[in-house]
Amino acid sequence: AGVVAAGEGLDEAVKSLVEMGFDEARSREALARADPPTAENALAILVAGEDEPSQAAAEGGDGGAAKVVRSYRCVETGRLFRTMQDAQLYAERTGRSNFEESDVEVPPLSEEEKAEKVAQIREKLKQKREEREELEKIEDKQREINRRREGQNLVEVREAHERLRREAEAKRIKKEKEDAKREKERLRVELAKDKAERAADAARRRGASPEEVRAA
Repeated sequence: AGVVAAGEGLDEAVKSLVEMGFDEARSREALARADPPTAENALAILVAGEDEPSQAAAEGGDGGAAKVVRSYRCVETGRLFRTMQDAQLYAERTGRSNFEESDVEVPPLSEEEKAEKVAQIREKLKQKREEREELEKIEDKQREINRRREGQNLVEVREAHERLRREAEAKRIKKEKEDAKREKERLRVELAKDKAERAADAARRRGASPEEVRAA
């Protein structure tokens, strides 16, 4: 089942497999061997370990004595795992991360075990996807909060600017009124002085005494 991977679809299939924890090279090799080349079929190959090198290839093809890696053993518990992916799943579940290569062969998975393993990996992928989506929701919410906060800050800045403008305008009007009041008082004093001087001149012309001139 599944859509046959080709072109960009093949890249998406590889991406899905990589998200499940498989490395890209193995994922592409499994897709190349899958018939048809779907992510689901490649996943079955990866889970079963059918994409791993044969014993002859691992030994260099000449029957040499080089150690053949047939499984991976948890150093703490001694448990064997047929593939590194199985060991990684176990490590994520238990927190144990100390593994070593082993030449002990683990029997192939039965069809039921393969199906169960595929289901486990898919469930893990689903959980990761949900976690990613939840994180994206949180990030979107935070961005919206920041946007609103920035908008509120902009409003506050505009209000503060308008308040300062009104205060400056009020000060300008007050100063103009005070200046006008002072100018009016200055003119009144000047007019009174001029009036007094004219009255004194008129008194002098009439021959008034100095006392009468000062009183004029």
